[in-house]
Amino acid sequence: MEYFETGRPKEALTLLKSVYAQGPDALAEIGVYAPVLKRRIDQCRFQAQGRSLERREASPGAKLKSQKKPIQTNPTGKSKKPVPKKPRQTPKKTSPRKKPSAIPTGKLSTAEIKPPEIQMTVRIEPAETLHQRFVEGSPATIQEYFLAQRAARLARADQFDNLICLGSLKGVRQYAYQVETVRKVMRSFRGRVLLADEVGLGKTIEAGMILKEYLMRGMVKKALILTPPALTSQWIEELQTKFQIQAVSTDHPRIRQEPDRFWRENDLIVASLALARNQRHRPLLTGIGFDMVIVDEAHHVKNDRTAGWKLINELKSRFLLLLSATPVENNLMDLFSLVTLLKPGQLGTKTAYRKQFVLRGDPTRPQNRARLRDLIGQVMVRNTRALADIKLPPRHATTVLVEGVPAEQELYAKLTDLVRTGFQRQMNKLSLGLLLQEAGSSPGAVRKTLLKLSRHDGVDSDLKKEMARLAKLCDYVPHTSKTTRLLELLKVSGEKVLVFSRFTATLEEIARRLSEEKVAYSLFHGGMGAADKDRAVESFQNGTPVMLCSEIGGEGRNLQFCATMVNFDLPWNPMKIEQRIGRIHRIGQTRPVHVYNLCADNTAEHHILEVLDRRINLFELVIGEVDLVLGQTRNEKEFEERILDIYGESRTHDDVVSAFDRLGDELLAARRQYDKIKQLDADLFSTDYEI
Repeated sequence: MEYFETGRPKEALTLLKSVYAQGPDALAEIGVYAPVLKRRIDQCRFQAQGRSLERREASPGAKLKSQKKPIQTNPTGKSKKPVPKKPRQTPKKTSPRKKPSAIPTGKLSTAEIKPPEIQMTVRIEPAETLHQRFVEGSPATIQEYFLAQRAARLARADQFDNLICLGSLKGVRQYAYQVETVRKVMRSFRGRVLLADEVGLGKTIEAGMILKEYLMRGMVKKALILTPPALTSQWIEELQTKFQIQAVSTDHPRIRQEPDRFWRENDLIVASLALARNQRHRPLLTGIGFDMVIVDEAHHVKNDRTAGWKLINELKSRFLLLLSATPVENNLMDLFSLVTLLKPGQLGTKTAYRKQFVLRGDPTRPQNRARLRDLIGQVMVRNTRALADIKLPPRHATTVLVEGVPAEQELYAKLTDLVRTGFQRQMNKLSLGLLLQEAGSSPGAVRKTLLKLSRHDGVDSDLKKEMARLAKLCDYVPHTSKTTRLLELLKVSGEKVLVFSRFTATLEEIARRLSEEKVAYSLFHGGMGAADKDRAVESFQNGTPVMLCSEIGGEGRNLQFCATMVNFDLPWNPMKIEQRIGRIHRIGQTRPVHVYNLCADNTAEHHILEVLDRRINLFELVIGEVDLVLGQTRNEKEFEERILDIYGESRTHDDVVSAFDRLGDELLAARRQYDKIKQLDADLFSTDYEI
């Protein structure tokens, strides 16, 4: 603005032109100020023309120049001798030069073309207010634009060396390799990168930090996060608890009612890739511009012929993060597809890439490694445990098999028959699965659902009667064998113990038994307020030996001071089992972790444990690996749905056992395939792509 105020319009014009010349990024920063700047540029041009004319008129030689005649030529083409003129006198310099007192008649007055002087008042406002108005695009003056532009330049002058998001993170232990990864992504990769850290090193944390940094700098407003269906809730939790980012997920009912408004009106969305790529939603998404797109488990879009790859390729986004610990699963063409999403043309055409970098006869082995390493290194970061020096203590899992009393066994058997009948009559699968999971937890949990379904209009009358009868039968099992076994474990433990159950009714039943036995405990579940949760954790940390925790209750909390946990009931989703264990077996834990899994004999939980523990060694896998193992199965159904199908389609208990054996064989093959992929990626990438 000093150029405007000090009467130097040419300099101002040059400065404003340079803003436009910087391209889309600069124009994006200008935002709503673009029309104002254009008008001011026109004013500067007009003013500059007027002053130029004024100087010409004020010049003593201007009149002589205007009266100068052209040189005449004769018919032969030779110039006539010019008429002698008086020597030109150079006027004496005066400082300052005075303007002519009168304007010659017939001349255009500069007063006629000079725009009126604009009185400007500079207001000094708090930086927060100015920044907010600048980001939101609210009307502002030209002075405020330049002040905001200068502030933006100062904020980025360090090229992201100083990350402003670090102080806002909550419950996130900041490791040097993660902070440096964020710097490198923003400084060198310009926000388009494949994050390929080894499993368990925190790719989600790195992606969250990058998103938060861009949000705080005003460089991202609208973002889309695409994940496998089972991970949407986990992303929502991580964003909220660790980064204070409020996002909505595609579990929201509005997406079914008004999908177009859902995608357009929500700025931060966590979406299931399976939902986003279908024909109903894909056209809506590709018609919207996003500042940032994050794709978790990006190896699911490694094939450029799939709907998922095509969706991401068609999305309009300035920044793109692809997260995958195993970017190459089948062969080196997987890598080509992912890199093409980030930087089209980086690896040339598909044919040229295959010819130059893929060894003929073995598509898993590269050639021209040095050149390929250089090209991949421009779009990928891969941190390893060796570099990060991250070592977790061992964890030990123990299955505690409980034989129920006759009343419990009878109740479970009748509930299994009820589920099978409901399955055959096309009852809602979610309700049937919930019943069977509650049956493995406690009679109190299943009783509430039975009573609710017995009053539902969509249930057959004979099933309603059976549900009401089974609800009464639950009252005859006041104390379960699992609760008794839990008390025995707590008395001999001598350590703090975290007890997980999915159902609030089960937690309440356990709490009653603990109170009867004079065992101190704290209660932590999703229905509690923030202050009550804080008090519960503080009590558990400072002396209370037991904390009863719901599946979502412990989200976002640091519980590494505890090293022993009990799964009172077992989620059917293996990733949720992982998440429970991850509450205490995570970076920062210093002691060996012990996990006890309580399950009644011949129940769904018992069969699931047999499959997951004995076939794929679930409890030995690093947090995050179980999803990669399950991803190697050819069955697209969710694991929970497959368990329900086994019970719904089996006529006898032997049929159930046989079906679980087949599932176990399938998972064992998937584990072996994952181990091969893991070794392939380790061999391909080694330590060449670390920060």
